[in-house]
Amino acid sequence: PAGGDAYEPNDARGNAVAVEAGRIEASGCADDKDFYAVEISESGTLKLDLAFSRAEADLDLFLYDPQGDKVDSSTSVSDREDITYDVSAGTWIVEVQVYSGRVNVDGCAGYSLDVTAP
Repeated sequence: PAGGDAYEPNDARGNAVAVEAGRIEASGCADDKDFYAVEISESGTLKLDLAFSRAEADLDLFLYDPQGDKVDSSTSVSDREDITYDVSAGTWIVEVQVYSGRVNVDGCAGYSLDVTAP
């Protein structure tokens, strides 16, 4: 599978993999976006913390509301991206992607995504 991790195929919002709060260990590739669905049962604060090695790739983090609208993003040039957002009940989509194909020679980079839900 693309990306070579246990969550594939999750390359589009329509096939986002359902995840619960906790840590996700996966990989991002130049030709691959990763989508995760987080079911929120009550309003509160959703925290997302994406950690990776910038030497391997530049990854970016995006958050979509239950209507499919992009509501937040983190696109720095550091080894970490994070989003803290007040959410309501519903299915929220998280996207991890490699910025403009910037990835190491192997084409993929490992990452961890910590999800803290209300």
